[in-house]
Amino acid sequence: MVANIPPLKKEMVRDILQTEEGKNALREALKDPGMRKSLYLQETEAKATIRETLLSPEGTQLLQETFHDPAFVAKIQVEQQAKLLGQKQEDKEQKE
Repeated sequence: MVANIPPLKKEMVRDILQTEEGKNALREALKDPGMRKSLYLQETEAKATIRETLLSPEGTQLLQETFHDPAFVAKIQVEQQAKLLGQKQEDKEQKE
């Protein structure tokens, strides 16, 4: 389990994986279907975990606090407005 690995060893592994040799070793390991499968959650497991987390009292409270945070809401609004503006510009260019 990752939680049992001392921080120094975690840092060493992270540093190794950032090298070209480390990246190549990881790519080679991921070619093995068994290895890939062990790294990914099954879709049903992921959905169940997300559902349990969001519907828990703590998850519900976190969502309420997040959506009442003015900075978060403002950021979302800016992103949506930029997306809409981009879509309108694309539509205008396609009409021309």
